[in-house]
Amino acid sequence: MQSINQAEEQDKTPATFCVRVRSILSLVTVEPLMFLFVFPSMLLTLSIVNLHMDKACRVNLQLNASVCDGLSQRNSSMYTSEEENMVQRMVANMNMWKAVIQSVLPPCLLLMLGAWSDKHNRRKLLMGFPIVGEVITVTGFILCTYFFYELPMEVTGVVESLPTSATGGWFVMFMAVYSYVGAVSTLESRTLRIGALKICATGSIMVGTAMSGICYRLIGLYGIFSTALFLFVVGLIYTVLVIREVGTAAPQANKSTYTSYKDFFNYQHMKSTFYFAFKRRDGNRRARMFVSFVLLCLTFGPVQGETSVVYLFIRKR
Repeated sequence: MQSINQAEEQDKTPATFCVRVRSILSLVTVEPLMFLFVFPSMLLTLSIVNLHMDKACRVNLQLNASVCDGLSQRNSSMYTSEEENMVQRMVANMNMWKAVIQSVLPPCLLLMLGAWSDKHNRRKLLMGFPIVGEVITVTGFILCTYFFYELPMEVTGVVESLPTSATGGWFVMFMAVYSYVGAVSTLESRTLRIGALKICATGSIMVGTAMSGICYRLIGLYGIFSTALFLFVVGLIYTVLVIREVGTAAPQANKSTYTSYKDFFNYQHMKSTFYFAFKRRDGNRRARMFVSFVLLCLTFGPVQGETSVVYLFIRKR
């Protein structure tokens, strides 16, 4: 009798394990998309900076080929400190106006997109926007590399900043995926799923950053850009085919799909967002929000500024 019970328990164990695995996989929604968006973005970082420096050296400043080769190979015997300073100053000056584009456009989009998404319960479209921007950007990088001497460094700066900023970039993507997870999760699983999503994003950043330099040395610019483009396209396909819109309200009789998308550009969304953020609240909550905004600016502002020049600083050291 005891052996029969043990046999039944052994038969149930694989089934129980499969059920648990199936239940865990059923909870996976936007986590692969987060990896397919964040990882290639970080994989591109060092390659983009090196492309800017190479363009500044060979095209804008038209320095000697041996000097530019030395800068690319980090062979200090082939160039002087002043020559590297000239190249870095040009790249740093470009980073200033590039940072303005990357910092101004996405928050303006968020003011409209957040309210529009909440009103129409559409989040899938907001996940696709940033990926399309990244696909355009990486395609532009490939063209800038192919037409290397025809296109100056400023063109690559515009290619890097404008498409991603005009489609929201990381701002819109993170807003969309966290909003989606909040909509599809129960109260009991919401904290766990948001934590898992954060771990996925942080892990993708670490792995992408660690591999960016290695891959740049092994496969070069074309290899990096082609890999990133492939991953972004896979992410876009995953968004279209796998992710399902959740909680979409039934269309009203007097409103078409065209009217719904036309409402995307309604300035009232921006007005309602400002009103919700700054309306009077009990317990000095509005003052606390103002203080939080100031602290965020003081915290993330220097970090963003340092990030744009940290690689240039490390090269000098």
